[in-house]
Amino acid sequence: MTSGTDLSPDQPRPETAPLGDRVRNALVVTVGAAMMMGLTVAALSLLTSPDGWVMKAAQQAMQGQQQAVATSYLVNHGE
Repeated sequence: MTSGTDLSPDQPRPETAPLGDRVRNALVVTVGAAMMMGLTVAALSLLTSPDGWVMKAAQQAMQGQQQAVATSYLVNHGE
């Protein structure tokens, strides 16, 4: 009885894969990991930077909300 994990004779065994394929696969994994780390660092710097666009948008939203509150107060209390 054989297990279902055995490879057929015409399939290459992983340990006998050509060196070029193993190097290429390692390079693809390394480049992919580096790209993902770069994207993560870029996203974090955009989100946490005081001069970043996210902080500027938050400040603008707060200013808009403050202006709306002031306008509402003036309209309701008549000055």
